[in-house]
Amino acid sequence: MHTTTLKELSSGLRRIELGSEPVVFMHSNLFPLGLLEKGVVGLYGLLLEWLGPDSTLLMPAFSYHNNPDKPWECNRTAAKTGALTEYFRKQQHVLRSVHPIHSVSAYGKYAQHFTSDIDVSSFGEKSPFAKLYQCNAHNISIGTGLVGGATYLHYIEELLKVPYRSYVKIPVAVFDANESKVDREFVYFARVVVDSLEYVNVWDNVWADLSVAGAFTTFEIGPAKIVHSKMRDSADLFADKIRENPYYCAQRVDNVQLNL
Repeated sequence: MHTTTLKELSSGLRRIELGSEPVVFMHSNLFPLGLLEKGVVGLYGLLLEWLGPDSTLLMPAFSYHNNPDKPWECNRTAAKTGALTEYFRKQQHVLRSVHPIHSVSAYGKYAQHFTSDIDVSSFGEKSPFAKLYQCNAHNISIGTGLVGGATYLHYIEELLKVPYRSYVKIPVAVFDANESKVDREFVYFARVVVDSLEYVNVWDNVWADLSVAGAFTTFEIGPAKIVHSKMRDSADLFADKIRENPYYCAQRVDNVQLNL
């Protein structure tokens, strides 16, 4: 099995130009890194050192929680987005936004800004993703490509109200970081799925088109792929494609019902 050292990771990440007071949203899949020196503890320490004291680091804390029999609790409901993200969520001074499907964890200079407002929709106008778009944050994925590493593109789908998605209510009791119940009905702009058909996202053409346009920078650390993009710049290119063709990244799948 491949072993990845912190020196290798540090050398690779420092290829990315962050600028001052960087805001970074990071996706991760650690499996391609193999055996990671000092594990998630070492990686987290490396990330904080790399980003510096004036930075803001965010990670997905998505829980995909829609079980009406079990509440979503900001302080307790686990992130289902990998070992690093769950470790990050539990760290001291890390804040979490409130949403039963797509919450995010944040630490650093502007963590409060990205987690303070409650938006009933995952990618609504007050959501963390809207704010990340507005500040043209860095999106970095370690060990994953576009699929699973560019959630922010769903913000554009909701902003432009693509026809293959619609709002679905999430019948879950939600409790914020103060253990108070949030008296709001949360929704998710979900792909249309009915008995006869459904729509699925198809990202191959998005990856190809945006790569040609220079929206993504890709390199490797051992067998792990690292992908970097600026959120607003790449999302605007994606939005142009959606405006030209509302079904640009969607494919209809017909479901054949068998009478047995």
